[in-house]
Formats: sequence, C-alpha cells, structure tokens
Amino acid sequence: MPRIGGAGTLLAFCRTMAFMTAWRAAIRMWLRQPAVPCLAVASIAVGIAGSISVFSIADAVLWRALPLSEPHRLVWIATRDREVENATAPGVFAAWESRARSFEGVGALRPVQGTVRDDRGADRVAGVSSQRRSLSCPRSGGGARSHYPA
Repeated sequence: MPRIGGAGTLLAFCRTMAFMTAWRAAIRMWLRQPAVPCLAVASIAVGIAGSISVFSIADAVLWRALPLSEPHRLVWIATRDREVENATAPGVFAAWESRARSFEGVGALRPVQGTVRDDRGADRVAGVSSQRRSLSCPRSGGGARSHYPA
C-alpha cells in the first residue's frame, strides 16, 4: 500500500501556506495604500518601454545588415573638396566614373544645405544629394535630386 504524506508533502504544504500568508498581507497593504503598487507598476512599465526602445534603436542601427544583396562588395572613398569633408567635386567624380574599370558602378553623395520655408519662418537644414545611380541597388530605394552630370 503506497504511503500518503511524509516529510516532503508536509514541507511543500508549509511553503504553500507561507506564500499564501505573504500574498494576503501584500493584498491588504495594496488595498490600504493603492498609490504604492500603482507607482511600482508604472515604474516597471516605463523601465521596460525604455529598454525596448534602446534595444530597437541599437538593433536597427548597429546589428542589422545593410539592405544590400552583397554588402561586402560596397566600397566608400572619402575625399575633401574646398575643406568640406566627404565631398567630391563634380568634375573629379565625373573623371572617376568615366575611368572606372574595376567597379560595376560608381555613385556619389555630396553634403548640401537648403532652406525650408513656411508661414512661421525659414529654417536652414543639412542634407545630402546623390548621383542618381548611387542608390539604385536592390531593396534600398531610388536616388535623390542630383548635382552631378548624369
């Protein structure tokens, strides 16, 4: 005949009762001062939301691969034009493009500034212009308005 009970069952019962006693005390405390658990839950929610936001940004910026079919074949050449970093003069780019034999395609980005106006005033904004074919790779979108000869 199997034994019912024993030291293991009694210990489990005592642990369950201690848990239930603590749970009842916590509920009584929450009913007396409802602001404390609400503040705790709100703090945890803000912490989780902040963690998710930081991870999402880091995932998108740092860990995801470039949206190219063969990103290892991408090359970046930086030059300086009239003391502007990462700017290549249109004539230099045109010469590179006409003489390029080792590359399938050559594209260019150039920093630009513009003015955006509306009813409230005008703002100066920084941006980039691209040579049309520089952004024509799969899944990466089309090119922008170009300052370079086509």
